[in-house]
Amino acid sequence: MNKSSLLYVGFVLFAIILYFGTDLKSEDQRDIEKSRSIIKQSISAQTLLRDAYHQLDDEQKVQVDELKILIDRAGDNEERMRLLEQLAGLYYKWGRFDVSGYYAEEIALERNTLEAWSLAGTTYAAGIRILKSERNRSYCAERARSALEQAKLIDPSNPEIDLNLALTYVYLPEETRPMQGIQMLLQLKTQHPEYAPVYRHLGTFAMQTNQYEKAVERLKQAIALEGERGNVTCLLAEAYRALNQADSSSHYEQKCKN
Repeated sequence: MNKSSLLYVGFVLFAIILYFGTDLKSEDQRDIEKSRSIIKQSISAQTLLRDAYHQLDDEQKVQVDELKILIDRAGDNEERMRLLEQLAGLYYKWGRFDVSGYYAEEIALERNTLEAWSLAGTTYAAGIRILKSERNRSYCAERARSALEQAKLIDPSNPEIDLNLALTYVYLPEETRPMQGIQMLLQLKTQHPEYAPVYRHLGTFAMQTNQYEKAVERLKQAIALEGERGNVTCLLAEAYRALNQADSSSHYEQKCKN
């Protein structure tokens, strides 16, 4: 990540501490910008596919070429979907979440199910967090949000979709609305107070901004709702250690090791 990117991330983290954000754009203006962005991304998708293919080694290219031939020759649509799933799986295994998401989105466009759109969205979302190229991360953010919005149309009250959508804005905020993702998580907490994952994520982000008391509060809420799952106990041990509460830190550190 270059110097300017690091400075921008620092600004976003500072904004998270303040929990403050503004939105000065009109709905019409945002719609226009979104349309322009989608057009840009649809054009750049072919460039990303070509670049990703050229970066494969010879054995990987053979695997992709063979699958593409089979896809072109598929006898029925279900066979084509199955082969596209294999192609998406290969690129996912190779860490190209942008390309894997592209093929997952092709499947979602055909099947138009909650599961297919959610998978496309979360595949792209993995690219936001892991890919190094800012261009590729931006592409993944745009497509992840589009896919998850499609999933919301199918199941508007599903908190998992709202969580994944909010995280795309946390991991790659829009420049003019750096707090949008955190605000979406807070709104989700209000709408679904019994949904434990949102507390886990809010606790994690509180840790990242040295808000350790707030982190403890939210992580303990997650434990109260779903038990000691994942790395919550490890985070609590770290938070209590930062607060110089040795007994509590030791208690959760033991649970973290088990």
